[in-house]
This record gives sequence, structure tokens and C-alpha cells, in this order.
Amino acid sequence: MPKQPSSDFSQPFFELDNAERDSVGLDPVPPHWARVMFKDTVAFFDGDTLRKFLRAGADGYLEVDTLLETRERAFLLPKTSRGKERKISAAVLLMTERANGRWFQASFIGERLKESDVSALNTRNMRAIDFWQDGSLHNHAELRVYLRARMQRISDGLHQEIAEMKSAPRQQLKYRPGDVFRFRIDDTRYGFGLLLGSLKEIRTAGLLPQDHPWHYVMSVPLIVRLFDGASADPHPSVEALSAWPLLPAQTMMDNQLFWGGFPVIGRKALVPGDIDFPCGVGTAPTQEGHAFFYWGFGWHRLADAAIGDETDSGMGIGMLDRTPLQEALAGRVPGRPWELRHPEHAATFKRVLAEIGCDGVADYAAYAQWAGSLSPEAFIAQMQPAEPTPKSKPKSKPKAKPKAKRAPKANT
Repeated sequence: MPKQPSSDFSQPFFELDNAERDSVGLDPVPPHWARVMFKDTVAFFDGDTLRKFLRAGADGYLEVDTLLETRERAFLLPKTSRGKERKISAAVLLMTERANGRWFQASFIGERLKESDVSALNTRNMRAIDFWQDGSLHNHAELRVYLRARMQRISDGLHQEIAEMKSAPRQQLKYRPGDVFRFRIDDTRYGFGLLLGSLKEIRTAGLLPQDHPWHYVMSVPLIVRLFDGASADPHPSVEALSAWPLLPAQTMMDNQLFWGGFPVIGRKALVPGDIDFPCGVGTAPTQEGHAFFYWGFGWHRLADAAIGDETDSGMGIGMLDRTPLQEALAGRVPGRPWELRHPEHAATFKRVLAEIGCDGVADYAAYAQWAGSLSPEAFIAQMQPAEPTPKSKPKSKPKAKPKAKRAPKANT
């Protein structure tokens, strides 16, 4: 029998209690689970099944719910007949098995981080929980205060989302231009977005100029616009949302729509006023010594490669950026600070438009008309074509009544 890791150890200086675990989507620890220490990592076993492990260090906290079969709580059993046993260690659990279930992590301000970060994710269904105002945590005591305060304001809707994160089946959802999706602004309010299209579909349709930077974007980015407003109601009608203004377009990865993290609550028929696209300046390997300007489907080469040093080309596609909506709700300019149209970059934007010859253009529709680029109307026709009107069936002529058969003559 292999030597069992010692379980006679001092209690870790910090560990979530079961109420805190419930609030972040983790399983509670029942009294009958055995606690075993692997270096600086605590593991919890139900019989020989590994159910949970955690680590509390000066740089943060990690706790993972898992379901791994072991031999004598010392070796992880293979998941297939071709696999091999692995000896359980802190490194194996922290580096390999943290992706094997639901995990909660807090990273504190320190030498490496200027802001703290709290996150929770179920890798089995790719559902996550959002945390708010979590950027000023230095230690475990402050994390506990933060979680306790958050528990007091969790709404019924957020409780439901936590339950779905824990147990919802893995989904792969289809999305279409015009879909209206929901996301969280904070613990009590929702925001909503409008999907304009997918860069994958745009590239496939051959709508981009040859050197356009969207050719070089990885993953499956989406073009979306956020509605300028917030609601405690998770299910407003699309008609009601259509009366809200739309914020400038941005790009985001599709994973939160694809895995169901941002539920689609309805679909809107796109109109030209809905259509907007990000614009920016940047450099590319194919344009050495020069910069480029793009706005939607338009692309222009610029002489000064340094013109975009203080802005971002927008090609670093990431998660949905809630900044514009948060700024708008706070009464400030609802732009992304690094987007070329933001007031901070007004001088650069004006300089670029002057160089390409369309100074004074106010919106994408006017720019597209000047540049001969794809118009909002043409984009809608490509991305959300009108469904064909079903043909009415011709009225069928009434069938003639069959003639009555004569009775055969009787033989005389």
C-alpha cells in the first residue's frame, strides 16, 4: 500500500465557508469528507473520490470542485483504458486538474497585479459568473468582506444564474444577425446588446478589401452594439428595447453567445440606423513603414506609421466591453477610450479623415457613401436578407362529382 499523504496539519489560514461557497457556485463541504494535505494544497475526498481541492496563498485563493476517482487517495485513476495512473501532488492538482470542473479564483493586488480579480467558471459547460467592484482586494480578509457584502445584494435572477452555472448542460447555440442578447451590468441590473454580424461570415462573403485588418483577426469575432440603458427585468420586449439608443459598435469573441452565457432574448429586424462599425488606425506586417485606417469595410493606407501610437486598432478581440455602457449610465461620454472616435483622439481622427480626403464625415453611412464602401442597406441585405414571401397556392378547381354507375341490365 502506498504511503498516504499526511492529513495531520494546521488549518489553512483562510478557507471559504459553505455559505460563501454557495454564493460563488461551489459545492459545500459536508462533515464526512476527508481532508488530505498535499504540500500547500488541501484535498477533500468522499471515500476514494476526489471532490474538491483548494489553495490559499499570499497572492490569492483558488478552490476547485471536481469529481476524480483515485486509488487509496494517492493516485488519480486513468479516464480511459489507455491512460496511466498519476500520483497526486499539489502541482498536478493546481496545474492540470483545475480545468476539470467548477473553479473559483481570487488574485490579489501585489508585485504582479495593480488590480485584484475575482472569477468563477464551470469548465464543463463554459458558464461563468461576473463579479463587480473586485479590483481593490489585497488579502483574504478583504476577500471575505467583499463576498459577504455581495451576498447581501444577490438578486433572485443572479441566484438562478449561479444555479445554471453549477448544473446547466453544455450547449452550443446558433446565433444570427439581429439577435438581441442579455448580459449583466452588476449584481442587480441587466444590459442588452444587438448582434450585427460575424467577421467569419463577412470574410466568407468576400466583403473585405484585400489588406483590411479584419483578415488577420483570430477566433470568431462578432460585431455588436449595446443598448443605452439598464433594467432589473431580464426579459424586456424587443419592441421596448428598440426605443433605446444604441452605443457605438464594438467587436467581441463569440464564446459567451455560443455557450449560452449571454442568453438571446429575441430578434430584431435590422434597419439602416442600427448599423455602425468600429474604426481605428494601426500597423500590419504587410504595411511596413506605413499605418492603415479602417472604418467598417473601408480601408486606407496612411503615410505616417506613428499616427496610431496612442490609439488601438481594435484588433485585439476580447470579451464584451461594458465600459461604454457604464460610462453612458454615469452620464459620461459612452465611447471606448482607445477607439479612434473617442473625444480624447478627436485631433488624430480629424487628421486621418483629412489625409484620406473626407474630413467632416459624421457617421459610418456618410463615410461609406463617400468611400464607395458597403452601405448599411447593403450590409443588411447581405447579413439579414428578407425572408421570401410564401407563395399562395392557386385555388384548386372543385372536383367534378363522379357519374353514378348504371345498374347492369337484367337478362330476359
